[in-house]
This record gives sequence, C-alpha cells and structure tokens, in this order.
Amino acid sequence: MNAQGKTEINSANFNTGSIDRNPPGNFPLSCFQDIIPQQPLGTAPIKISVFDTGFTPQPTNPNGYSFNIQNYTGYDYIDDDTIPEDGNGHGTHIAGVIHHLLSQQGGLANITFDIRKTHDDMGRGFVSNLIPAILDAVNEGADILNLSFSYQNINENPNGKPLKIAIDYAEQMGALVIAAAGNTNENNDTDAIISFPASYPNNNILSVASADCNGKLSPFSSFGQRSVDVAILGENIPGPIMTGGMGYQTGTSFATANVTAMATILATHQQQFDQQQIRCALINTSTTSSDLFEKVVANGAINFTAAFTQLGTACTSVTKTTTGAVQKTPTSTLFPNPFRETLQLDIDIKEKDRQHVTVSMYNQQGILILQDQFNTMQDNTVINWAATQQLRPGTYFAKIDIGGHTTTQMVIKK
Repeated sequence: MNAQGKTEINSANFNTGSIDRNPPGNFPLSCFQDIIPQQPLGTAPIKISVFDTGFTPQPTNPNGYSFNIQNYTGYDYIDDDTIPEDGNGHGTHIAGVIHHLLSQQGGLANITFDIRKTHDDMGRGFVSNLIPAILDAVNEGADILNLSFSYQNINENPNGKPLKIAIDYAEQMGALVIAAAGNTNENNDTDAIISFPASYPNNNILSVASADCNGKLSPFSSFGQRSVDVAILGENIPGPIMTGGMGYQTGTSFATANVTAMATILATHQQQFDQQQIRCALINTSTTSSDLFEKVVANGAINFTAAFTQLGTACTSVTKTTTGAVQKTPTSTLFPNPFRETLQLDIDIKEKDRQHVTVSMYNQQGILILQDQFNTMQDNTVINWAATQQLRPGTYFAKIDIGGHTTTQMVIKK
C-alpha cells in the first residue's frame, strides 16, 4: 500500500512552513526542562506514528538527552522503500524530542515508534503520500499520529477533501491525531486562509499552538478559540541534528511533538486506549491565563500534572460540532466487505430523515472515482450499488452522506 504519484493541492505544493521555514526571530533561552513530565510511564502498549521527513539514527546522544531511537518500524513513501531515512532534519528532530521526553519516565519497552516518511528532503509533503501513510499506520495499529506540519487553504467546509477522508477513517478506528496549528499567526476560526489538517473538525484531532516560556502565545503561532485546542512551549526546543549533536528549533511542529509525548504517557495508564479521555484531560486541566484566554479551547497552557491526575476520572470535553465531524454511530453499513461484484448499503433511516443519500468512492490516493445518489423511501433501505462492479480489485474508501451526516468506511474488492 504505497503511493506512486505526487499529487498537489489546489495547484500548490503541499509544503508547510513548519517543515522548511521555521519561524524567524530571536527567542529567550530554552525553558524546555520546565515542561518535562514528572509522571512515570504506565504499562499499556502504545504505538506512535510520526509523519514527517523520516528519521536518521544518531551516532551518540548529547549529555543528558536521549534522542536516538534504537528500534522503529516505518516506510518511505517518497522513495518507496522500508528505510525512512531523513534528508531534511525536521523529522529526526521531531521524533528525537518525543523519544527524549518519554525516556525520562523510565523504560520504553511498551512504546513502539513508527516512522512514516511522507515529506521529501525539501520538506514538501504530498497528499498522495500522506493518505496511504495514514491508512497504513492506522491499519497496523497506530494509537497516536503526530502531524508536525500544516498547509494553508481556504477556510471552507472540508467534507470530501481526500486528506479529510483519511482523518475520518483514523477517527473511526479510534486513533488520536495531534496536529500543528500552523506558524502564520492566523485565526483558524475566522481568517480566510487557515491551517490544515489541524483545522479539520474531527473530534480525534488535538490541535496545538505554541507558547513561550511565560505561557504567552508565540508571536508566530496560529490560534483559534474553537479550532485550536491546547498550547504548550514551542520555542527553542532541543533535538538531534543531522550531523550529530543537538540543535534548537521553534514552531508549532515542536510544540506538537511535546504534546504527543504527554499524550503517550497518559495513554500508557489507560486500561483501554481512549483518545477522547486524553484530549479531555489535556484541554480541561490547562492553566487558564489572560494571555491565552479565547486564543485556544483550553484558554491556557497545558498543565500535565493536573491532566495526569484527572485522567482516571470522568471527563467531558468540548465537542466539535462543525458539519464535517464524523458520527460515532454510523447510520449505514456496507456489505459484503470484502466484496467481489456489487457492494450493498444497508441504511437505517427514520421517516423524518428520508431524503437523498450520496455515496462516493475514493481510491487510496484520495481521488474520487465513483459517485451516486439514491432516494430513501423506507425506514430500512438496502441499496445495490451496481457501479462497483467496474472497480478493479483493491482497497477503497466509501463516503456516505445522509442528511448532513457523513460516515466513511474502508472497503475491499477482491
């Protein structure tokens, strides 16, 4: 399952400021040590997938730091091989930061690192690589997806966008997506051009802004009272550099790596992985401040000790209500799956909801290849989608729109 072509979005490279163009400017000395969690890792096994420019093993670790990941799985979607070697440095820094924060809490025997090289050596990412990478990672058991990148696009309903469909699938499979809010100092709620995929309305996305050592929003960081969930230090974050040794990087990418490590610690203490409880704990226990009030959902910076304490208690987080959000209980089922000829849809629909049902089929690269509309005149409707007979064997995504609600399901044709 890998992509051959390089797709562009709206005729522009899917290039992200958080990869090649880290925010300029001089920042105070790092206060990174102040955010290192003091709580130990639990025993539950957790798999972290990092989608970036890859990872290059380090010859040594600088004194006091543990950046070098000894064992990891992964794939290179740029060169189409199993060695996700980094030719840029951004991915190595991100993965190294996550590893260091986790290694301070004890052994990492129950933590699996999964490196997906989705961005080339210039830091450019392509949807045709990201979509299969997300699908592969989720299907191979990833619990937490680290997306330390963003791209700018029009602030409009993202339903039907190829990358959004892949995130929908990750949500339905229970994975937590931790995404950089962007480095453009834009309001992801209201500005005309905003950062994605952090601004997708999925309830499994934890969008991360950058804060400084004083808990103030970094001058470059994107924000949003409804669309950006949390804030944490994202300035002068130490990490490995390509030539060995240590360097410092700034941006929401690195704030995202910090949050991924914290979410992982929380996850190791759950009897069963529950991304909503992790999101809720990190958002609801953040320390409220006037500097971040109405800038992020949490109204403040992450307080990890408080989040760790609250994890075991009932927690109700803010639910994203944008029409792009995926329902937790689908109103339709696709069967048989896998199928050979005709795919059927079993739709449970109440009289008040009777209307048109639109079914769209996408290939693994997120390209729309089939779309049909059906009328629902009964409470329970079984639809034979004859057009699926023309599909070649392979893996596809079927998106079903019913009355403004959307569900996405992976289907396989034999």
